[in-house]
Amino acid sequence: MLKFRKMYVVAVGLTFATALSSVATAGTCGGCGDDAQIESAITTSFQERPYLGAPNSIEVQTIKRVVYLSGGVSAGLMSRTAEEIARRTPGVERVVNTISVAK
Repeated sequence: MLKFRKMYVVAVGLTFATALSSVATAGTCGGCGDDAQIESAITTSFQERPYLGAPNSIEVQTIKRVVYLSGGVSAGLMSRTAEEIARRTPGVERVVNTISVAK
């Protein structure tokens, strides 16, 4: 019986520790403030480069440090440049580029 109680206490302790770890991670990572800062930095970089046609032609959305680029541009170089700017922005983990190039 004593062995069962020890296992129960350990299991409850591990469950509690896992729950606390999940709460701590959700509060510090992933979404909220970091995403807004990343998006703002990318948009500002685009505005400093009017040859990209941004911000009117390229839309930026950031979800859990993944940047999604969409919209349309007139040349492939513009799309690649926008993607490179997003990639080099601090905090970005990945860039998904669906910018279409007009033919």
